[in-house]
Amino acid sequence: MDFERRIAATQLPNTLGDAPVMTKEDFAREAREASAPLRFATSQSGVPAPVATPTHVGRICADALRVAGLTTDDVHLNLAAPAPHASAWSANRGLARLGARSLNRNFTDWERPIEEGVASTATVVSSIPGKALDVADEVERSHGPPTEVFPSLDVGLFSGQLLRPGVRTELASRWGLETTREFYGSSEAFLVAAATDDSRRLVPLLNHHVLEIEVDGDIVDVRDVETPTEGSILITDPARSAVTLQRYRQGDWVRVHPDDPLPRITPLGRSDDAIDLDGALLHPADLFDAIGEVFPDEPTTVVYVHDADPPTTVEVFVEGAVDPRTDELHEALLARQPALGHAIGDAPGERIEVSPVADLGELSFLTEDGLKSQLIVFESAANA
Repeated sequence: MDFERRIAATQLPNTLGDAPVMTKEDFAREAREASAPLRFATSQSGVPAPVATPTHVGRICADALRVAGLTTDDVHLNLAAPAPHASAWSANRGLARLGARSLNRNFTDWERPIEEGVASTATVVSSIPGKALDVADEVERSHGPPTEVFPSLDVGLFSGQLLRPGVRTELASRWGLETTREFYGSSEAFLVAAATDDSRRLVPLLNHHVLEIEVDGDIVDVRDVETPTEGSILITDPARSAVTLQRYRQGDWVRVHPDDPLPRITPLGRSDDAIDLDGALLHPADLFDAIGEVFPDEPTTVVYVHDADPPTTVEVFVEGAVDPRTDELHEALLARQPALGHAIGDAPGERIEVSPVADLGELSFLTEDGLKSQLIVFESAANA
């Protein structure tokens, strides 16, 4: 809380006025025309772009680490992605700025701490959830259980993918983590918010960014929200110079919760992955959070959206679950998104159905990447 108050005391003013919204196409165009050296490919525009200065990136990431509770005593196992992605580089910049140290560069050299005999000193691991599970498998095959190879690991920092409840539990078990913290950000903006607990209500780094949301055509500063409100997030980083980042439409939906001394934000997932049920939006984070509540022991799920013809229906494939428990899932979803009530009605099984399966990998609509990237599959896109 002390550091949150420091952020609140140094938060940036919103002087954007009637500045236009910046799309990923706008960012890509500016990146191509920039005279500064290109460094990393961005996640949304898909083109290489100059990043902010290393010092600025270090400050942002160090403050996110402080929000998550890290100190100079922590030792970092870096399982983030190497170039052309910025995640591993920025994580190490943040740790260095914090005064802590990293044992390796990225997930390609995860064995380095083992080879150098310092694996037992690692206290914190950072990654996207899927890669952390992949590396856990590699560690186990090559050296033994991760909990024995890295016995001092205590904290996991995860970003880049939705941290589903079942996956959070599996990560904690595989790596021996007492604490898991969620970060939110992008290659364009770096870290934007960080969690202090497991509630998924993240503290925004308003000392580095101006954050707004688009709500029914209006642009609202997250600090002006009076009741929990959903919208498409817009990110401004005034310190950027080589390429402007002003009211950048990230393409994600968030829920803003008013709080003191800072509002909190809950990432809800990509706008493109929101499921429209008769005008009520079912967001990926709410959906998988509800699935995790109803099926806490079944972390592996895939959602298939039948949207080729109206009305849109949702099929939740749960690996290994015996009892579909559709009514319980219905209640859990309504608790998170009451507007679904008019779409689902009194017969939830007609719009949202749970289908237990023995092996999700055998589902015909999954591509070669399968469960690593396809949490929600839309019929209209799959058949395009």
